[in-house]
Order: sequence, then C-alpha cells, then structure tokens
Amino acid sequence: MTAFQTKIDAVVSWKLWEKLFLAFELFLIPILFLILFFDFQRRLDAGGREQIGIISFKQKTVQRKYGDRVVWEGMEASFPLYNRDSIRTGDLSDAEITLTDGTKLEIDENSLIVLNITKEEKEIDFAYGTLSANSSSNDSGEAIKIKSGETVVALDKSDVSLKQNEDKSLILDVKSGVASLFQNGKENLINNGEKAVLSDQETKITKNPLKVISPSSNLKLASANAIADVEFAFEGLESADKNFLEIYKDRKFTQIFKKRSISSNKLTESFPEGTYYWRTSSNGNVGSSGKISNLQIKSAQLVSPNNNKKYFATKEQTLVAFSWVSQNEFNQSIVEVSSDPEFSKLVSERGTLGKSISMELPQGNYFWRVKSIINSSSNPIYSAVQRFEITNDEPSKAPNLLYPKPNDSIPETVANINGLKFIWTEIKGYKHYNLEIANNANFKEPKIFNSIVSTSFQFKDKISSGNYFWRITGITPSGKSGDPSKPNSFSIKALEGNIFSLQAVSSISKIKMQKEGLLLKWKKLPIQGNYKVEIGKDSEFKDVVKTLTTSISQVSFNDIQIGTFFWRVSLTDESGNSSYVSESRSISIFDSSGPIYPQKDQVINMSNKENIVFSWSAQANIKNYTIQIYQLIGAQKILLLQKSTNTNSFIMDELSLLDEGKFNWQILVENPSTSEKTVEFSSNFSISLDKLPEKIELLTPKVQYAD
Repeated sequence: MTAFQTKIDAVVSWKLWEKLFLAFELFLIPILFLILFFDFQRRLDAGGREQIGIISFKQKTVQRKYGDRVVWEGMEASFPLYNRDSIRTGDLSDAEITLTDGTKLEIDENSLIVLNITKEEKEIDFAYGTLSANSSSNDSGEAIKIKSGETVVALDKSDVSLKQNEDKSLILDVKSGVASLFQNGKENLINNGEKAVLSDQETKITKNPLKVISPSSNLKLASANAIADVEFAFEGLESADKNFLEIYKDRKFTQIFKKRSISSNKLTESFPEGTYYWRTSSNGNVGSSGKISNLQIKSAQLVSPNNNKKYFATKEQTLVAFSWVSQNEFNQSIVEVSSDPEFSKLVSERGTLGKSISMELPQGNYFWRVKSIINSSSNPIYSAVQRFEITNDEPSKAPNLLYPKPNDSIPETVANINGLKFIWTEIKGYKHYNLEIANNANFKEPKIFNSIVSTSFQFKDKISSGNYFWRITGITPSGKSGDPSKPNSFSIKALEGNIFSLQAVSSISKIKMQKEGLLLKWKKLPIQGNYKVEIGKDSEFKDVVKTLTTSISQVSFNDIQIGTFFWRVSLTDESGNSSYVSESRSISIFDSSGPIYPQKDQVINMSNKENIVFSWSAQANIKNYTIQIYQLIGAQKILLLQKSTNTNSFIMDELSLLDEGKFNWQILVENPSTSEKTVEFSSNFSISLDKLPEKIELLTPKVQYAD
C-alpha cells in the first residue's frame, strides 16, 4: 500500500466533526483568497479623509499608500493627497507636492516620506532619499516639521533640502530663511547659507562660502526646445577665492558634464534634455548643491474645433466643445480664446485638469490655443493657434454629389435587392437635406425624400430599368432652402443573358470525382446575398438530390452516384428566397476505369517475356485512350512512351525501353465537350529479372577438330 493510500484511509477513518471541519476549511480558503484578490485589485478609496494637498508634478514612477492600507497605487499629476499618506518614488523619478497652506515639497528619486498633516500639527516623516521643502509661501503661520528618526527640523518661511547619505547621516542645506534643528535634546539654528551634517555622534554646522541665490535646489524646466539656458546667481564672491560650478550627470557626482570657474555674480549655462546635479566649491570645499531637470515637452495637439471651423448660431450663445491631446506630465491645461491671433484681447480663459472643456460664446471670429503648465517654476508651453467662427449667416452653397457618379450603370437586381445608396458632401450650417429622384432632367414629378440628417441615404424602393436623375438641396435651421446641387444622371440596367456563366465538366468518372471532387463554378454577381446550388435528376428539378448554400462562387461534390444529372445556381436573400435563377446544365457521372494488368504496385518478372499487355476497364462513352509509361528514378519521372488506342488494352513490345526498376503507367481520356485530356488513373509497377548464376562453367569437348 502506498503512502498516499495510507493517508486517504486515515482521512476516511476521521470522526464526523473532523470531516466537517476540514470541509469548512476547504470552503473558507477560496473565499478568503477571492476577498484578498478583489481587495488588492480595486481602486483605493480615500473615503472621508480630508485633503491636505496635491501632486503638482510627477515624473515616471510615483506611488501612494494610504495609512490604513498595505497596497501601493500609481499616481498622476493633480492627484489629491490625504493625511497619513506615504509617498515614494522610483528610479529616475521625482515628484512635487503642494500642500494646502502653500508649502512645496520636492521628492527626488528613490525617496520615501509620510505626510502627518493635521490642524494641530504639520509634520513630515522623512524615511530616506532626498527631500526639498519650501515654506516661504506658507500663509498659515504655523511651522512645518520634518522628522527623520530622532532628528526634527522646523521650518518657518524657509527653503531647505534634506539628504540621507549611504552611511545614514543627514545633510541639511538651508537656502533661505532659518531652520531649527532638534537633536539629542538640543536645538540649533541653521541660518541662511549654512549647512549641517548630522550623525549619531555629532552635528557639524558649516557656512557655505558661496551662497547660491538661484536656481532653486530642485529646478524643473519644461519647454519644446531641446536645450534650456539656466542663470546661476551668487552672493559672497571673493576675488581671492577659487570658486567653481561643477555639473554632473549622476547624483554621486562621478560623471562630469561641465566645470566652470565662477568669476562674477552671474553665470549662464545651457542644459540639453536630461537630469543634472550641480554643486559649488570654494578653495576645495564643497558648498551648495542642487538638481536641474530639463524636460523636453511637446505642446498640446489641438483636435476640436479644427482650423477655420464655422459654427452656425441659432441663438445668442453657442456652446463650443474644445478638445486636445497632451502629455501626462502637464499639471493643468488652460484654454485661451481670443478675438485676435496675438491673444492681446482674451475673450475667455478656462483651466482644466483634463483634455477637454466646453464654453458658451457669442457670434464672432475667434482664435484658440492651449496653455499647458508643468509646475509653478516652469514656463507654460503654448500649442499652435487655430481659428473658428460663430455666425448666424445661413449657408446657400450646394453640396457635391459623390455617388452614384455621373452616367453610372447599376444592375436592376443589385438596386432592388441591396438598395441604392446616394452619397454627397457635407455643408456646414445645413440642418438636413432633401433628395430628389426623377426620370427626367427637369425633375417633373420627382420622388422626394425630406429631412435627411446625414450625408447619405439608402433608397430601398423598387426601381425599374431606365435612366434617372438626382440632386440634393440643403435646408437651414430656419427652414430656408439652399442652392440645389447640379443633377447627376445614372441608369438602371436589367440583367440579361447567362449572367452566372456556369462552368463545369460535362462528364467525369466516379473514381476521379471521389479523388479530386466535382467542381462547379459560376460568375460572382455584384449583389449581396448567398448562392444556392441544386443538383437534380431532371431539368425541371422535381427530384433534387443535392442542395448546398454558399457565399462564394464555387462548390465541390464527391459523393454523387453514377448517372446523368442537372445543376443550377440561384441567388438567395436573407430569408432564403431565390431572386434570380440560372439556366440548367447537365453533367454525367460514369463508372470508373481502372487498371486490370498490371495491378497497382505489381512486380513483373520479364525473364521469359517478350512483351507486356497493359489492360484496363473500358468506358462506354470513351472511344480513344492515351497510355503513358514513365520510369521512376529517385524523385525523377521520365516519360518512356506515349501511345493512343481505341481499345482498352495495349501491347508494349519495345523492351529496349525497359529495365529493372520502378515504373508508372497512366490512362488519359478526352473530355468530349472541351477536347481536354485528363488523367483517368495512375498506377505503379516494377520489373525484375532472374538472377544469373554466380559461377558460369563452360563445357567444351575434350577433342577439338580444326577445318
């Protein structure tokens, strides 16, 4: 007995309550799994939490986790933030947070913070990475605190950056204002232009020999240009000092981009697209540092209203829907509408976090564009300018007729089965169109179809063969008729003659039909519908033996009995009713001929033979046969002989053509209707000879006489 069987027997011997408990566990596990799965998959809900800020900018991977949840969710620009939210960034990612009091937080790549913002206290837990905080715009009057372990930094109208090194030490750099540093029960004031290095053992405060006024410690540039110029401004420059601005491509300051000597209070540097890290040095001592991100952003692509679009007003105000396509990095899009292309006379200006907006406008000529904003420190990016017009002038222009084209000839069956479609161009301002169809160019007693709201119409009435004319007239919202179009003519032609052009052999052997199939073909009509193929024993199809429906123009049969039959094709509609029926054609299925001698794969010993008599089954309606004999050498098939005969046998006595090996013979018969020869059957055979004795003994008389 196997170990598995032993375990099964043990379970079977359990008590009833043990079995019920096991069944309950097996039932509970998938339910808990589904609950956990849907809990992870559903979109996180903020519930009744109070909003404390928004993501005003994000690049690449930025995620948020609610305080009472374990699942992280991706974030986009303008996402709301709530108390106890955890925010983290990935590689080459960063984010800007704007709190409701105006404080701006900039999180560099691979950083994590937790927001603890309440009415009583404003605190940010800094876990790791790099964090910049600017409270200069804080209007609440309350200091904001940054906590990292046992260290607390209090900001009051300050601009600082906090960075955690690999050894867990912290670097606090005060760009402006004053920061209060609390560590180990002591308070230190870090003033403007000072830097503090904090470790477990000590706090070292140094003054930056060269103060950087601009740019900010985490500058983000966004423009449509590949290169952006940045101006650096300094204070405290001493002529005796050796001051340098070092710019690197990595945060560890190993890949140098440029190094420039600082000889004046201002310096301008060009930055291609990418992320750069800069720092100053004075007499070999490192001073302030920062980061510059140059984002090459494409302007918004305007979608609607398209250029030179005309709106026909029916009241004082017309609702215009604006839409565009833009990148996800944009924090806000502002639609500007002006009465001049320079936008010096703005008519309306509305912002949105989405990519569409609607507004009501009076009559007039307008220009519009989209102003896209990345963040407060970046210049806005403007789209191209497009024009549109709102007018109460009603159109009078005639539409252009597209189909039927002038002098088109349309089969009557096509028009009556599929309908006749009329198509014309759209003219802005018309509410609907009127279609007129007449059998004369003067449109006397026309057939009129009113109030067509689209630019096409499907005519489904029965129409007889003949010549016709059609035209279109646009109708304005006030009911006024525009200019009628120039009429086009077309004709409806009755289908005549053998339109199906039936194609098939008039006779075929049963064996060939079973092997290759009986192919029935016809001409595909320019009419929508299916084809019904009927095979009957009489030309009136009173006794139908086969019926098949298809959407293509051919079918194949291989199971019809021997005899003479008739076949025809008809076009059917969706209900299966036949609308057009072809003439009938006859076809004969006769008994198959086949090899009598030699049989398939037969081996013929030619040691004592002077010929081979080929014979096959005769066919009553075949008067001439063609026999072909091939030699098979590997993949080659070499024709040795081809002869015609009026009997069902042939004597092959040209033995010089034969040799030991494999051969093929086939019989061809002629189709009486097409005079085309087709292979009736093909069969292989082999030729062998007796082996010669291995040793040949020559017997001669002992006494030989010479003449």
